[in-house]
Amino acid sequence: MPIRRISTVLLLGLALCVWPRRSQAADDTAEFLDAMRAAGHYELALEYLDLLEQPGRADPAVRERIPYERAVTQLEHAQTLSSQSAREAAVNNARRDLKAFTEANQAPRLVAEANAKLAGVLINGAGRRAAAAERLSAGERNAEIERARTDIQESRRLLDQAEASYEEALEPLKSVQPGSPEAQQRLQLRFQLAQSRLSNARALNELAKTYPSDSNERKQLLEKAAKDFAALYEKYDTQQSAGIGFYAHLYEGRCYQELGQHRLADGCFEVVASLPTEDPSLRRLVRMAQTSLVAGLTAQDEAGEALERGAEWLDDIPRKEQSQPAVLALKYELGRAAITLADAATDKGKTEELRRQARDLFADASRGFNEHQSDARLKLVALNDQLGAGQVDAATFQEAYQMGVDALNAVFATQLAARTGQDDAGGDSAQQERLRALALFRQALRLADSETPLPRLNDARNKLSYLYWETGDYLSCAALAEFLATKHPSDPAAEGATKLAMAAFEKLRIEAEQSGESTDFASDHMVRLCKFVTQRWAGSPLADSAFSVLLSTAIRDNRLDDARTVLENVPAERRAPLELRLALAGWEQAARSGASASPAERRRAANDLESALNAVTQLDNDVDVTAITGALFLAQARLSDGAAADAVKLLEDRQIGPLALAKQGARTIADNPGLKAEAYRTALQAYLSMTPPRTADAMNVMGELESAVEDKQALTRIFFALGVQLQRQIEELQQAGKTADAQRVSGAFAEFVARIGEADTGGDWTMQQWMAQTYLRLGEGLEGDADDAQRKQFFERARDGFRSLAERAASDPSSAPSPTSSLAVRMQLGAAQKGLGEYDKAIETFAGLLEEREMMLDVQKLAAYTLQEWGQQGDAGHLQDSIRGARPSVKTGKNLIWGWSKLASVSGKVARSKPEYRDLFFESWLNVATSRYLAGMKASGDQQQRQFASARKTILLLSRQYSDLGGEERRTQFDTLLKKIQRAEGEKPVGLSEFTSAAPTKLPQRITLG
Repeated sequence: MPIRRISTVLLLGLALCVWPRRSQAADDTAEFLDAMRAAGHYELALEYLDLLEQPGRADPAVRERIPYERAVTQLEHAQTLSSQSAREAAVNNARRDLKAFTEANQAPRLVAEANAKLAGVLINGAGRRAAAAERLSAGERNAEIERARTDIQESRRLLDQAEASYEEALEPLKSVQPGSPEAQQRLQLRFQLAQSRLSNARALNELAKTYPSDSNERKQLLEKAAKDFAALYEKYDTQQSAGIGFYAHLYEGRCYQELGQHRLADGCFEVVASLPTEDPSLRRLVRMAQTSLVAGLTAQDEAGEALERGAEWLDDIPRKEQSQPAVLALKYELGRAAITLADAATDKGKTEELRRQARDLFADASRGFNEHQSDARLKLVALNDQLGAGQVDAATFQEAYQMGVDALNAVFATQLAARTGQDDAGGDSAQQERLRALALFRQALRLADSETPLPRLNDARNKLSYLYWETGDYLSCAALAEFLATKHPSDPAAEGATKLAMAAFEKLRIEAEQSGESTDFASDHMVRLCKFVTQRWAGSPLADSAFSVLLSTAIRDNRLDDARTVLENVPAERRAPLELRLALAGWEQAARSGASASPAERRRAANDLESALNAVTQLDNDVDVTAITGALFLAQARLSDGAAADAVKLLEDRQIGPLALAKQGARTIADNPGLKAEAYRTALQAYLSMTPPRTADAMNVMGELESAVEDKQALTRIFFALGVQLQRQIEELQQAGKTADAQRVSGAFAEFVARIGEADTGGDWTMQQWMAQTYLRLGEGLEGDADDAQRKQFFERARDGFRSLAERAASDPSSAPSPTSSLAVRMQLGAAQKGLGEYDKAIETFAGLLEEREMMLDVQKLAAYTLQEWGQQGDAGHLQDSIRGARPSVKTGKNLIWGWSKLASVSGKVARSKPEYRDLFFESWLNVATSRYLAGMKASGDQQQRQFASARKTILLLSRQYSDLGGEERRTQFDTLLKKIQRAEGEKPVGLSEFTSAAPTKLPQRITLG
């Protein structure tokens, strides 16, 4: 258990041990909780309340207050949260506890306080929501504003209830003696009642702001709010109740100001602005009134008076109060007044003087939190451009630093303005200010000396490294951020600088890799920095990230042994997630190796993956994308082993199963569409591979996949990948002698494809082509002892599908996605006809294609193979045609189908400049010899001997001119063919060892056949 956690538990336990178990305990508990909340220890307060709920921990009076105290804690905590979703969750929890308290408790004061607090949270949240809505599209904006209105209306209902509860609590205190504790309690309740009424009127004002400025709804609500504020001012028109009446008068004036009734508004503001500031409780109120008065005078074309009066007020404000939000807001309005005067001035010198005055005011307003901070930064950017402030050099470190901060703040302000549509040139302005900030921070570092405070100096370094990143100077960014992280690791900015340095080194590595340069510099610095982090911040999330980077580097460079060494230095309690990443890399490496990876290597990789996945699932952590990916890869490994049931079990696992999580809509997988689609594809394969196949489940998953992937082409690619995987699985089953299993998987997949065809009523070209291709692959994949009837059925479905598409393209060329799509369909139609033994039709199809495009080598190969197979099954003359070609062109008289001889000649010439054609060269000569051998097997007597001799001589001549015969695989095929010839001639089948002469290592210019 972490030390901090132990301390927390001990503290709470000690508080419970010493807590008095008497009637005063409720008040003492409330005071203790108030202290924790005031210190910001909200989580600690909630834990304390959880402990109080345990049996025997608190007396009944305390237990009754627990829902109330929890609700108050959650409401106050909500105000500190930056995440809107987290705030909403806290508020919803508070509502639940508040409801439980009000239903079970009769203490009106506590009920009123809780309702008032919840109302305040709702009003503040509604204001944030309405402001954020301005950055959204029209539809989203309207929805968010409607939600804001709903929250404000709910807050008014709660405030009405609070008012009633306060009045109920005051009823028994009407006749108490002055000076008594009860009198003090009555005074407090009256103040809380006044606050509740003021909040209710303000909520009405906020509700008005959710409507367009020129709408009747806004006008009516502002008028009603002004009337409510006026009534409160009359009721509380003295300084009692901490100025509630004067606050109401201020807000009354603001309502008039929004309505354009400036004289009424100014009257309200003048009253409040004249209050004595010696009273600390009224000081902020006076500043707010002065600010509103300056804004009103400027709007009435009295900017000169506004600036004059505001300057006097500023001179009277003590220096220590100059950075308070209310004073900064006053400076902002004075800046606006100065700009208004500058725009109207005719004297150039006066204009520049006023703009400089405005710039100073906006600079002050932009440096501290206030309601106008963002707009002040934008106006500061504009003034800097007009005054040429970017050319001004600072004299000291502090001056350069502060100017740099102002420029950096301006960057953020212009970016926000660009997003909200307030500044069309936001990108240019932001870049200009970014470069200005960069120059100023560089100047600050040059001006730094031994007297410069180290925290401020490091902050300048941190900001400068960020600006280097933003401007694309990754080398400077990495160097400065690494220096800050390693030389000043105790600085608050060190961890952030570390992350920035790591990101910059990664950018440098990628740039070097893309340009073909060495990545050693970036990689070495990255590794060195990560090792430093793992030692300096051991056990922290940052150290975990550093270990992750080290691991990624080792995996990326295919140094898995180094990665395992890295893991040895990781604390055992943090090792499991990283071991899973390593296991994923190991499995990916084995999967990529394909047939070159031995079964033992694949089993070891799968077992490592399973072990690491089991270790991660034992942790009390949320499932992340790595664990889900691990489950997916392990399911695919089980599928490759023929264990479809195990694969399905993994996919459907409720904790880590990618299919189960996708169906649940889990964000972890919903945010990763590629992973989600792959999970569906794997599930389809697994369901179809089971015994018996779960075709219905496969169809359901297919429907979910279609909903998840809107892009039709992407969906077809997924289905195509599924077909490839299943075909590979069928081939592996056949190679293992599991013919029945291969037929079962083929049949299940065919049924699945057929159901897709039934569902595809729109006649989508891409989908129909995929289905026909799938049937073709299934037909070609069933060999050996496979069911001939099943194979024939697959080829027939393929033929009919391709023929339908070819006819569509012929009648309407625009129906095909592209001209090449139409050609591909016709070629595949010929392949399906060949598979059915419809050789004449296949040759007709291929000849038609070659009439249009003679150089389609894939079609030439298919046509030659078709003639060869036709000759083997029937007339031996087609064997000769497979060598010398067939189907003379009506136009040229030359054979459209070249045959193996010309294919060998053409590919041999091309291969000298394009090595990718070398294999076709050897394949063609292999088939020349094969056709000779097959012709000999169909002949007799001298004719047979001549054919065998010709086939043998073809192999002999080729082997003398190219010793390896195109590689190991091709050489094995030549060797096998030669052994067949030798057996047919009654000789000992010694294969290529019959030839002993050496051969050159380059392609021959020409081979002469005997």
